[in-house]
Amino acid sequence: MADRILIQCPGCSAKLAISDESKLGKKIRCSKCSEVFVAKALKSSGSKSGAPTKAAKPKKSDDDEFNFDDMEMEDKSELDEEESEEESRPVKAKSGKTKKGAKGKKKSGGSNLPLIIGGVVAVVLLLGVGGYFLFSGGEGAPAAAPNQPVAQQPGVVPAGVMPNAGGPVLANAPPTTPVVAGNVPPTAASPTAAVPTTAAPSIATAKIAEANLATAQRLGETAEVAASDTADLPAGTKGLTARTRWYWMASAFEASGAEVEVIELVVDVQGDLLPKIIGFGHAEFKTLTAPPDQSLRIFQTLIKSWFDPVTYYVPYEHNSTSGLSPGPGHPEGVLRIGIPFVAPKVAATHLEVVEGQFKIKTAQMMEEIVIPDVRTAANKPLEHPSLKAAEAMLSLKAQKNPAGQMSEVLEFQFGRNYAVGPLLAKAREGQMRTLMLQPDVAADPNGHHFSSRGSLSLPGGPLTMTIKLYSQIEEFVVPFRFENVPLPSPDKKPKKK
Repeated sequence: MADRILIQCPGCSAKLAISDESKLGKKIRCSKCSEVFVAKALKSSGSKSGAPTKAAKPKKSDDDEFNFDDMEMEDKSELDEEESEEESRPVKAKSGKTKKGAKGKKKSGGSNLPLIIGGVVAVVLLLGVGGYFLFSGGEGAPAAAPNQPVAQQPGVVPAGVMPNAGGPVLANAPPTTPVVAGNVPPTAASPTAAVPTTAAPSIATAKIAEANLATAQRLGETAEVAASDTADLPAGTKGLTARTRWYWMASAFEASGAEVEVIELVVDVQGDLLPKIIGFGHAEFKTLTAPPDQSLRIFQTLIKSWFDPVTYYVPYEHNSTSGLSPGPGHPEGVLRIGIPFVAPKVAATHLEVVEGQFKIKTAQMMEEIVIPDVRTAANKPLEHPSLKAAEAMLSLKAQKNPAGQMSEVLEFQFGRNYAVGPLLAKAREGQMRTLMLQPDVAADPNGHHFSSRGSLSLPGGPLTMTIKLYSQIEEFVVPFRFENVPLPSPDKKPKKK
């Protein structure tokens, strides 16, 4: 196995580790602060070649150095602009050069479905691993100066910049109860503690907001339109608005196999209920029309993934830029859902009527539980009373990973009357890696089965697992109706390569 090569992000100074020397000299996105930079190897002494010397800082914790061996190194913008079309449609054979990112040889006249699936798996890996770092709220990142206001662009609503969130703050929820002292970061403040309202955003959060604004501009996000009818909204929700933007790929394959252009309806909802929401999805349209007399349909993707808000519940954590689905995260105090639909065949400037619904799940947080050593606790009954009540099971077994290699897979499942927040498994004893278990929709489409199958490998040695356990699950329908919603400009449509 090749030695690790250390590189360093120029934006937040986080050290990153890669094992593939071919990635040197290529652009990557830092999972600490989202800055895009050219990967350059650090000298063995640990100093950056050619980098300006900065004032000495206190030594960073292990959390500031990440191992990138098990994730795709291309940044998301490259996926959007260079490889998305190749991953989402059949690839035509070319003489000479092979397309960047293609792996293995193609058989002449063979099916291209493996290429499509492989591309989607790469995106899922990137988003899944990146989702953890965004959920963590930039732990260990130095504080930045208060964020400066960004000039509003015509027809573009910038994504909100949030304070560094340490976890959901649930209305009327009991204080979080860590099971193992010292292993869990502090959670929500007590009711009597003062809660700062003007905290400066972390460097990571500020850069996420910048990336969100850039994405909105690049995909031609339009001005928002308020809902024409909010009478039937669930109690505790308000401020329903919508806008549209081009989908992040130039074209994509429907479940039927047809290649189509896709637009997203971006719906925002606010209100006091948001801190209790743990998931959203199962979106559908009842009416979707555009002139002249065009009836449009929702986009059902060919390859199902856990962050698909049409088919599944997407995890949500209040006031956290989750990054769990392509495109911008949730602005501060907002739940945002992107519902894809097939673009009109005849050019149109707006949608006449948009009527439909999506669902939200709420829950009450019971406690935060820490399993000190996953490897010793797996494959036998769990001892914690709350985990027993939730019929939780933890297993560790050898299975094939997305690369077709045998590796350990960590799985966690639980009963129907419970839910969990982000499941984080962290290596100890110098293993600088943390992974977030993802909903395994192939095993359970209802979201009660999580696994590490989306990761190429588990860290070696002891693993500490943190579980946020929820109960009192409720489901609500959020109906919406919008009229005369602008469509994105054709010149903002992603270009095919």
